[in-house]
Amino acid sequence: RFVHRQVMNVGLLDVDEKVSRAECEAALTDVAEVTLEAGLDVAHREIERVRPPPPGARAARFLVVGMGKLASRELSYGSDLDLIVVYDLPAGHEEDRLDAQEHCARIAQRLISVLETPTVEGACYEIDSRLRPSGNQGALVTSLEALRAYHSGEAQVWERQALLRARPVAGEPAAAEAFEALRREALLQPLPADAASEIHRIRLRMEAELADESRGHRDLKRGRGGLLDVENAVQYLQLRHAAEAPELLAVERTEATIDRLAARGVLAPAPAAALRAGWDFLQRLASRLRIVENRSISDVDAGSSDLDAVARRLGYGAGAREASARSALLRDYTRHTEAIRRAYLAILGVD
Repeated sequence: RFVHRQVMNVGLLDVDEKVSRAECEAALTDVAEVTLEAGLDVAHREIERVRPPPPGARAARFLVVGMGKLASRELSYGSDLDLIVVYDLPAGHEEDRLDAQEHCARIAQRLISVLETPTVEGACYEIDSRLRPSGNQGALVTSLEALRAYHSGEAQVWERQALLRARPVAGEPAAAEAFEALRREALLQPLPADAASEIHRIRLRMEAELADESRGHRDLKRGRGGLLDVENAVQYLQLRHAAEAPELLAVERTEATIDRLAARGVLAPAPAAALRAGWDFLQRLASRLRIVENRSISDVDAGSSDLDAVARRLGYGAGAREASARSALLRDYTRHTEAIRRAYLAILGVD
């Protein structure tokens, strides 16, 4: 009830244009973080009641790390929560690692259940934990020691990109400090020579296999010139220049990172303007698509009647025919996505 009431309150302020997009997303992120903290308290109490941990496991410092939009405070309506769960053991407790792993796994499973289980009031959030080491094949909970070893040897470039948006959101402060030190250590490792081509290879694969674009259908997230183009261009520059500019590793909103890259001089004014304007346009469009019909944020169908309402909500065609408003929106969509794609290709130095 708390989650749905608060999201509704944010939505009403948003529709009435009483808050900016940044304020709206920050508020939705605040709701999620408060909910995570409360859910973690419930999980701890219930696990302690049903199966108290062995003495050695009590030393484990449990931490929930928000990834993606949760980390950068850019949550939108209906967003999943991308999480990884880690724990740390103080020196002298190495022999307790198996007990700690088992106990922390129970807490993590209970936390996910608390947040996802449907009730008469609905569920809180869907949880996505696939960004943990080895994805769905890996353990649900990872020790900081194992996480450090993974990022020192096995992690792929895309996993290093994911660490750029990783922020402790619930759990032990000491574990949060240790995780942040690990994150920066991993991100400051030399970037592989083929990083740009590898990022581009994965990007084109997602565009081909997941976007399913056609003349009348566009995917504003995964399609040509979409949000993923902006994210990949920005993240590549962060990784490439982090060694000489560690401030680029700050976890912040995407537009703030673009501004930081431009101020540092590693992103020229023209592509910076194209990425920032395009990002803002696509994010506003995604938000209004979700509000108008509660549809997938990435689905833009040129022939859909929903797009008329979305165009009007975005301020197109006041007093004009609906088809004119829709056409104007689609023209701007093409203009922004083409500008984003040009900037993306130039930044990565690929064709």
